Amino acid sequence: MKHFKKIILLLLLCALSSSLLHSSIIKRMTVEFSDFVLISKNIYVDPKISESEYKNIVSLINDAKQRIIDRFGSFKSTPIIIFTNSSKMAKEYGTNDFGSAIRLPWNQYVVFGPKGQNIDIVAHELLHAEVGDRLGYITTQFKLPVWIDEGVAMQVDYRKKYLIDFSSINQNEIDRVTSTGTSQIININPFFSDTREQIIRNYQISKALITKILKQYSNSPIYEMLNRAKNEGFENIFTLQN
Repeated sequence: MKHFKKIILLLLLCALSSSLLHSSIIKRMTVEFSDFVLISKNIYVDPKISESEYKNIVSLINDAKQRIIDRFGSFKSTPIIIFTNSSKMAKEYGTNDFGSAIRLPWNQYVVFGPKGQNIDIVAHELLHAEVGDRLGYITTQFKLPVWIDEGVAMQVDYRKKYLIDFSSINQNEIDRVTSTGTSQIININPFFSDTREQIIRNYQISKALITKILKQYSNSPIYEMLNRAKNEGFENIFTLQN
């Protein structure tokens, strides 16, 4: 066991060493010293975003948090939230035109691109941060299956293109999506690295699967299920019953 822990620690240190060299990591870590504007606690916006938008952004964050509370009972995560105003700036901060949650051992960052000011996208990414906060860095990075991570986040994401009926999914599709592993690296994990149409399908399937599993547990609080899975194994808790 000690040998195993040493290996994990070594891998983590290597990952951190390479991550710290990445400019987007540095930008997120130093956003408070940049020209980004702090408009509310932990919320920074691109200086090119108009002051008239500040109130709308704060309201959007609050509404997204409330959506999570309404669905799952609580929200306690305190990530650093960053809004960018261009594709170029979004890329510099490590995201796309929409947004993403980035988990690091010492903090979590939720970064939104120019197309990210949408309650579905904001709630989705904030729920990723909440899951990361409750499970911890090691579990989310090395044990949490991507399809569960995304399927849970999709429970507060109501965009119509991701809504499908469970009966439209065949077993081969279920097997494919649930075998995508735990790696969060987008250009490696097959959940994210296929065609655009297939990636959308992956999100659809993960959402439908988690919805069905939650119903099996009579919509038991998702946080309790995640905590059990952390101790008992995700494959033992998040599984379809016959």
